[in-house]
Amino acid sequence: MNRLSVAIGVLFLLFGLGVVVGQWGAYNLDTGIEKHGGRATGFVTKKTFVFSSDGDSDYVLEYCFSLPSGQQLRARRTVSKELWSSLQEGESFVVLYHPENPNRNFPLGSGVTSFGVTVFVWVLGAVFLVFGALIFVGRIRRKSADA
Repeated sequence: MNRLSVAIGVLFLLFGLGVVVGQWGAYNLDTGIEKHGGRATGFVTKKTFVFSSDGDSDYVLEYCFSLPSGQQLRARRTVSKELWSSLQEGESFVVLYHPENPNRNFPLGSGVTSFGVTVFVWVLGAVFLVFGALIFVGRIRRKSADA
């Protein structure tokens, strides 16, 4: 049990840290693309509505766009119901992309991370960090009290 509690504490700490750092990186990447990324005209090639048994729905947009070099890229992204409903197959819209990695792209206004989601994930990560620290520090204190 002693080693198990230390291992669980360390796992909670690592998971919390990974969540916080990963979400921060994704948020920074998306906001960087929104501010300084490339812009292209995309065309809707297919729209799909996916209803899952848990009641959640996904609105999937498939599209293509061309880079300034002439290279054409295809992408598939889950988007908001509002954006999905506002576009028809063949219709154009603005695509934002990372200049060094154009496969990292999304329709204008539908980046992967929003500030609200980022804050929620930070709080979740912080909870894991706190619980991990409590378990880890509690185990160290208990060990020093036993000595």
